[in-house]
Amino acid sequence: MRPAAAFFDLDGTLIDREPLMQQAVRDITDAAGLGYTEDDLAPLVGRAWQDVYVALDIEARAALTFASFIDGVMGRGQLLMDEGFPTPVLEGGVELIERLRVADVPVWLVTGSLRREADVAIRRLGIGALLNGSLAAEEYGRGKPDPECYLTAAGLAGVADGDRARCLVVEDSEPGVLAGVAAGMRVLATAAANRPADHPSHQDLSGAHVVVRSLADVDDMIMITVLG
Repeated sequence: MRPAAAFFDLDGTLIDREPLMQQAVRDITDAAGLGYTEDDLAPLVGRAWQDVYVALDIEARAALTFASFIDGVMGRGQLLMDEGFPTPVLEGGVELIERLRVADVPVWLVTGSLRREADVAIRRLGIGALLNGSLAAEEYGRGKPDPECYLTAAGLAGVADGDRARCLVVEDSEPGVLAGVAAGMRVLATAAANRPADHPSHQDLSGAHVVVRSLADVDDMIMITVLG
């Protein structure tokens, strides 16, 4: 079975930057005197930056514009990486994209990261020539778990409404899984970057049609199963 299109999340799915960006947010909000804890930030895993800004009430509590907040977080994130904070590429993701493209499946990156983050990650992963397109946080309104990003991507990919049930969404977070299901698509979730069950950032992936330990485990049988 061949999907009508495949939509891949980025952070936690293809590359593990979630701990890095959580630390960057903590550092910036600590500097503003807000004192958010890991438990406070954990529910924001998988959410678009515009939603993180609103959820943390940054404008009211820190008097920072969205642009100032993002510039601070991105700058801090770069410093952390320069100091050696790990952001590993996750096993099997690029290879799965390559297999789908060989099968002539349109592949899009659909992320809550900003365009500048997405473009850097695309270059690092070396998947630019494999993607039919990409959708970043600035290019849609409501972030995951709202299905808007996946519905928008399907429209851009030329997927007819009646074919959405044949689309594959590849995710790692609970908001992402919920977004894919709400868009009427089939969801494959990877637990490769998931934290232990007792960790505040642990993601409940049980809403996905199939959950795998790693995208390296995705074979033809798993693909048949997830596509129903």
